[in-house]
Amino acid sequence: MTVDGPRVAVRDGAPSYGSESWSTVSEMPHDGIATRYHELAPPSDLSEYVLCGWSLDPAPRYANPVLPDGCMDIVWRDGHGLLVAGPDTGPVSVSRPAGSTVVGVRFRPGTGPAMLGVPASELRDLRLPLAELWGEDA
Repeated sequence: MTVDGPRVAVRDGAPSYGSESWSTVSEMPHDGIATRYHELAPPSDLSEYVLCGWSLDPAPRYANPVLPDGCMDIVWRDGHGLLVAGPDTGPVSVSRPAGSTVVGVRFRPGTGPAMLGVPASELRDLRLPLAELWGEDA
């Protein structure tokens, strides 16, 4: 199993969005140093809404472009807490400090608004603290 970019799991040459158990690991080189990107299938009772859980291992300080995929994510970043990443209309450069870990939950295209309680258009091209949407419940 491989990853086509950092977002889509590919099995037998075709993108896979099924709820069966799977995981992917991809090396993403930057300046000759690779960081590992992992995706995990969601539990079956969440698979209608959640595409995957994912993580980026600690790495040297760098910025990686995130390519638009029609999805919304809840992301935890060292020093930033929980963030909502709205759907992107173009590549977004995201930097992180050396040694930091990033983990997230990616909602299936079109399901983020129902799960987050806000229209996708209000989050388009934004990264904001989850507490701004959910208050103290975040």
